[in-house]
Amino acid sequence: MIQSLHEQPRGFVVRPIHASDLERKAERLRQILADIDFALTIEIEKLERREGDLDTVPALIEVLKEAHQKRRDPYVRKIAELAVHPADKSAARQGGPRPAGPPPCGIGR
Repeated sequence: MIQSLHEQPRGFVVRPIHASDLERKAERLRQILADIDFALTIEIEKLERREGDLDTVPALIEVLKEAHQKRRDPYVRKIAELAVHPADKSAARQGGPRPAGPPPCGIGR
């Protein structure tokens, strides 16, 4: 399988992050995902062009797609974590999460 140029070890360290850091990290993760997707496309094209037992090609492509998904999952989860992070920061600045109940200022009463 082709290794991404941007891919790094799977262990992500959680620590406080600034907004610009969030944007840079999210962009880096999107680059890694693009590289992983491109690598899958190349591998599938190689299989489709090869000569020999063509009956096994669909099964091999399915194996590649499963491996591709497993390889992508940690990066997709990390992007999701980064997307949630700013909401957590803004809630903390406003005094924490709001209790359930009617909205403030009488809206929706």
